[in-house]
Amino acid sequence: GVSSIPDLKGCDIDGTIYNIGDEIKQDDPCTNCRCELQYGTQRGFKMCSIIDCAPTFCENPLYIEGVCCPTCEPLGKGCDIDGKLYNIGDVIEQDDPCMECKCEQLEYGTTKGTKMCLTMSCQAPPCDNPEYIEGVCCPVCDPGEKGVCKYDDKYFQNGSSFPANDGCNRCTCTDRQVLCTEIHCEKPGMCPRIDSDSAGICTHECDKDDRCQGKKKCCSNGCGKICVNPI
Repeated sequence: GVSSIPDLKGCDIDGTIYNIGDEIKQDDPCTNCRCELQYGTQRGFKMCSIIDCAPTFCENPLYIEGVCCPTCEPLGKGCDIDGKLYNIGDVIEQDDPCMECKCEQLEYGTTKGTKMCLTMSCQAPPCDNPEYIEGVCCPVCDPGEKGVCKYDDKYFQNGSSFPANDGCNRCTCTDRQVLCTEIHCEKPGMCPRIDSDSAGICTHECDKDDRCQGKKKCCSNGCGKICVNPI
């Protein structure tokens, strides 16, 4: 008998098989090609169309690699600030409490944003020794009236969170009260070496590092335990 090769399903383009309906990628971004069905068979054929670009209404349109038509709109949406993306209208956090920044629309009709900032100006408070609250721009005469907390000679606004003075835990200001976590954390560094022929005062000033302020560690002095600077 005579052998026959069955009909190919789809399109064979330079050795790559495409199913009916598949897009056939082109180097030219302005050319769209698909594998279309030949009527009455299972074979496909490559059919292409050319994209007709609409006119742009700007003086210097952008030509983007891999994109057919030029555009007046810059790439991206919103604002990219140090790798962090903000949508139009979002507040962009600043270290300076006197500066308020937002992601504003760059041009009407686009989705590209730009960082715009306003600097607050403070009126002189009606007292001789105003207090400055951490995270608040303008000084106040009586921090207690605003529900703030005092911790390590600094004022913090109600609801704010800040590092504890042990360098490990965190504290929160809640209605003028400072509430801190009580995690037992070992601080970095090593305790000073103790001479074998000397012993300190037999007093127990601490039992763990977090009982010592700042960077100090709870170390043995040869008899008891005291808070000392690490080495």
